[in-house]
Amino acid sequence: MNEVLLPNVKTTCDDPSRYSNSTCAELGWGPGKGREEVCASARGPLNRLPCGSSMTFSKAMRRCRDFGARLCTETELEHDEAKLAGCALEKTLVWSKHANCSAGQEKVMPGASEFTPFSKPQCIDAGAKAAVVCCADVEKPYIHIHPRDLKERTPPTPLTIKLAVWAVQYATATDPATDMCLRITRGILVAMPCSRGGESLFASKDGQLYPWEENSGTPLRTHLCLEAGKETITAKTCTMGAGDRLTLTDDKKLFVGDPSDTNARCLCYDNSGTRSMGRIFLESDESKCGAWKFKFKHRVSTPSIAPNVKSLIEAGEFDDAAAESVVQLSIEHAKEQAGDTVSGAFWDWLASVPGMPLSLASTSFPIHVGTVLNFYRMWLYFGTDWNDAMSQLVLATAYKGRDRNVLENAVAFTKTFGVGIHKSCGCKSPSECGFPAHRGSLPRGSEFLEYYLGRATANTTMQLPLFEGSRGAPWPLMVDWRAVPLDECQYHLINGYSPGEYTFRYGRHEIKCKKSDWHPDSGPRIAQDGGVCGRLSYLSSLGDTCSRIAPSKGVGQPGHAAGFKFQKDAQSGSYQQQFFWKIYDERVSVADWTLALTENLWGQHGSHKHEHSGRSANTQWHKTVPTSLSLDDGQRRWEKGRLAAMVAIQASYWHDVDASLWMQHALSYDPYSIEVWEYFRTRIQQGKTDETQALQLWSRFKQAMVTDAPTPFHALAEH
Repeated sequence: MNEVLLPNVKTTCDDPSRYSNSTCAELGWGPGKGREEVCASARGPLNRLPCGSSMTFSKAMRRCRDFGARLCTETELEHDEAKLAGCALEKTLVWSKHANCSAGQEKVMPGASEFTPFSKPQCIDAGAKAAVVCCADVEKPYIHIHPRDLKERTPPTPLTIKLAVWAVQYATATDPATDMCLRITRGILVAMPCSRGGESLFASKDGQLYPWEENSGTPLRTHLCLEAGKETITAKTCTMGAGDRLTLTDDKKLFVGDPSDTNARCLCYDNSGTRSMGRIFLESDESKCGAWKFKFKHRVSTPSIAPNVKSLIEAGEFDDAAAESVVQLSIEHAKEQAGDTVSGAFWDWLASVPGMPLSLASTSFPIHVGTVLNFYRMWLYFGTDWNDAMSQLVLATAYKGRDRNVLENAVAFTKTFGVGIHKSCGCKSPSECGFPAHRGSLPRGSEFLEYYLGRATANTTMQLPLFEGSRGAPWPLMVDWRAVPLDECQYHLINGYSPGEYTFRYGRHEIKCKKSDWHPDSGPRIAQDGGVCGRLSYLSSLGDTCSRIAPSKGVGQPGHAAGFKFQKDAQSGSYQQQFFWKIYDERVSVADWTLALTENLWGQHGSHKHEHSGRSANTQWHKTVPTSLSLDDGQRRWEKGRLAAMVAIQASYWHDVDASLWMQHALSYDPYSIEVWEYFRTRIQQGKTDETQALQLWSRFKQAMVTDAPTPFHALAEH
């Protein structure tokens, strides 16, 4: 049989397992850390199998093939496809495919590329044993069939996969041809060579395309909108509605709006290839517009909004009854997404705990399936030791790590330390230097929870009482912890906490490169060697995480690093934001905002890199959270206000509903909801609010945020 090559079709006869037989969606695997076209797991379909033992190469091949998957290639492991695969295999050598090894040998590599200097990739006997991570492909870009039986296959387009994300391209008429990608740059729709990273992504819905790009001018995570001018198309900040849409026709031409309209215009390009940046312009003569190509990136899911809720949105009605309808809708959708993976007993328990369905529904709309699975995993893990007072901390942990299995992976994303310090010390290896290669692994979700349960058992005084009341402290306060290796916590518990000395001497060779049981950037070494603002503010956070028990976060100030933590005032009972190591006031203090109202507008996929690192915002954004939660019935009000705003944004985008009244109702529940205020500020800036409405909103904002607030939000008012 000869190899058949067609558009989007690849096949080889010498390697029938070159691609997976099942897609990522069929296996229930989320995206990895590398290419968007590949996923990985060490736990089998739906990540339900226990972590497997080491095995030979042939058995590893068979294990993956039995799942409908395949072994990961050497290149895929180098690009960290296995990093989120579960079973904590980041430092472990796993089998790879397509490696250049001698006969009878196959290559093993660490599960995470950052450990390559310490767990050396090597060719070993194929009969030896190593760990197994299986990979799969998002799509099936291949067929195994004789050419005479081959039927023409059309590459996928937004007409064949209706809910997906795409790169949009055309090819120049040059020899060789150059692929040019649609790109939004400086607010204008242009074309740039795809090889230069010149693509902007577009999401499809029912054959229409929307920009997938998010606004960069505000921490409010909303999308860009297209706006057709006389000749060109611009992309502008959006708050509600999707602006002008690009409609794809059967002959692969793109129109602004309805192609059947007598005034319809299509996107025209110059394919001569004479410019490095091609102009995209609008043409009323369809014959002058060329066809477009579409490169599939990934599928997306969109929130389903029940007719009764949609009618409430259209009527502008939001109250406790409407909130309960949305909660039930969200829970039912989460059950459907999780399927049989999550038992009915868990859902029965959730319904039995007052307020927990609302808390889960308020994490995101729709509820991220990763949040549900993590919550369920930890609920099972603690079994008979489960206490409902753990519920809010478990929910915060599940939400924080919703892109990964937090029982098998670190709770938080954080910087890891490689070989740079060893090189600066003149060492060829960590052992030669005499100190560890890196600080150590961050705690997995179970370890994280068990540590704090242990501190509670030891009657540790907690600045934020994690397990107070029947459900624990409010989950929004516990999303951001300065995660540290737990052995550093044990060191400080045994030796006592030291704030460290403010000094530049820590960078001297004889201090930085001394032999030690601890990495030079670890907490114990900072306590011993000292440092300046960055190291010492981290050390303060470590003390909050390990001994004082208060969630904390790093803060950026001009030329300086500081931090803040959330705590509860023992006398007033209110929740507070307290700064440490700050030298400037809040007007110039920023930190990542990780409680965005939108998971993002494209459903479950998360951000471009599949992480939820947040977007920089003034730290008074973060102060609104404890302020709202300190109101009477504060958590319920915060959660319902958040729910109203999340549904309003999603409904207006995907369902063409004017949900601005729901945004105002959100403020009636939570007058400090900063993203809702930012939404109205953006609309005023866009000129979408008349002068009278703008003045009314400004007066309402000043009353809530300056006059009535227990601690004024002057920085936000000035902004």
